[in-house]
Amino acid sequence: MTEDGQHLGQGVAPSLPDFYNAAIIDAGIEIGMGVGSCGTAAFTGERVIVEDISSHPYWADYKTLAAQAGLAACWSQPIVSSAGQILGTFAIYYRQTTAPTPQDIATIEKLASLAGIVIDYKQTQAALKASEDKFRTLFETTSHGVVFLDVDGHITSANPAAQRIWGLTMAQLQDQVSLDSGWNSIREDGSSISAEQHPIMLALKSGQPVKDVMLGVQVPERGLVWLMVSATPMFQDGQLTKAYAILEDVTERHQMQLQVQQLAFNDALTQLPNRRLLADRLQHALTASKRSSSYGALMFLDLDNFKPLNDTCGHDAGDLLLVEVARRLKSCVREVDTVARFGGDEFVVMLVNLDTDRAKSQEQALSVAEKIRISLAEPYEIQAKTAGDATRLVTHHCTASMGVTLFIHGEGEQAAILQRADAAMYQAKDAGRNTIWFDGKAGTFE
Repeated sequence: MTEDGQHLGQGVAPSLPDFYNAAIIDAGIEIGMGVGSCGTAAFTGERVIVEDISSHPYWADYKTLAAQAGLAACWSQPIVSSAGQILGTFAIYYRQTTAPTPQDIATIEKLASLAGIVIDYKQTQAALKASEDKFRTLFETTSHGVVFLDVDGHITSANPAAQRIWGLTMAQLQDQVSLDSGWNSIREDGSSISAEQHPIMLALKSGQPVKDVMLGVQVPERGLVWLMVSATPMFQDGQLTKAYAILEDVTERHQMQLQVQQLAFNDALTQLPNRRLLADRLQHALTASKRSSSYGALMFLDLDNFKPLNDTCGHDAGDLLLVEVARRLKSCVREVDTVARFGGDEFVVMLVNLDTDRAKSQEQALSVAEKIRISLAEPYEIQAKTAGDATRLVTHHCTASMGVTLFIHGEGEQAAILQRADAAMYQAKDAGRNTIWFDGKAGTFE
C-alpha cells in the first residue's frame, strides 16, 4: 500500500504477463469498493473471492485485460500487520473459473499471514534505523528482544521483550553469560551450536557484527523457540566495551515456512513428494551415482481400476484409496528411497544405491517391483460416504501397471529417464495391466 493509503503500489507477480503487470500492478491499483479483487480486499479488509472474472462486477473495467492474459478467476486476501493495519493484498489467479476449497482458504490465509510477518519485520527494522533518538522508548516497547552484554559476554540489560522471549526476569538474566551451556542452542538442522560459535560471542571475539543467525533455544514452559539473532560490538575510544544483541522470536514464521515448504514440495493429499521434489531427488541420485558407480531404478506406476471407485463412491473414497496406496508403497521400500505422487493416480518410486553391476541391479529392482505389485493388488477396505454423514464399508480391487528403468550418471538426463519408465508403464498397461515392464521387456529381466 502507498503512503497515502489510496493505492496498492509495489507488486511482485513474476508468473503474470508483462503487459498485465505494467497495466495493473506497476501502474498502481486504486483502493476502493468494486475495484477488482485486490482493490476491494484492501478497502474492506476482507477476503474477496471472484470465481469468474468475466461476469463479476468488480472486474468490469479489467475483464478484457484479464482475458488477454488468460486469467479467469482471482482470490485476494488482505495482508494485515500485527497492529491490524492493511499492508497490501495477496492474490491467487487461475486460468479457469474456480471456487476455493476450505484447504485453499487455509493456504491463502497462511501465505498472507506470512507475508504480513515479513513486511512487518522489514518495516520495524527500517523504523529502528531511522529512529535512533527514540532508542529508550523502542527498547522498552519493541516486540524484538534487545540484550546488552559486557566484554566477557555477561548480560547487563535486557528489555521486556527479551525477558518475555526467554521466559526469565531481568533478575534471573543478570550476569548470565552466553557461554552457558544451559542455553542448549541448536541450528535448523538440529546440530548443536557451541558456546564459542554463539553470535554474541563471535561479535565480541571478532569485533565485527554478526547478522541474522537462526538458532533454537529451550525456553521454560515454551519448549523450543526459534530466534533470529543479530549481535553488534560497541566501542568507546577505539576499545571494545560491550555488545548488544537483537532477538526476534520467529517461531511462528519458522513453522509457517515449513508449512509453505511442505505445500511447495509435497502432495497435499498423500504427503508424498511431488514432481518438483522428485526432480530434485533424482538429480541428487544421479550425482551420487557418479561417486558410487551404483545404479538406481525408477518405477512409473498407474492404477488400473481407480476411476470406477471415483464414479460409484465419490472422490472422497478415491482420495482414501490414494492415501492407502501411498502407505503401501512406502512400506515396500527403504527410508533412502523415494515414493512420489506424479499426479492423479500416477506414482513414481525411485530406488537408490543398488548394485554396481547392471544385471544385479535389475534383479533388485524387479524384486521390489514385484513386492509393490503384490501389495497394491490386495483388496482395499474403504469407508465410503452415503446419504448425510453415514458411511459404508466398500471393498475395492485395484492393481497397478508398472514401468521400470535403471539409471546411472552419464546414461541419460532426467527427462529421458522418466520417459523410459513412462513408456514401459504404457507397455505394461497395453499388455493386460497388473504387470511389470522393464525397458520394453516383460516378465524376466536379463
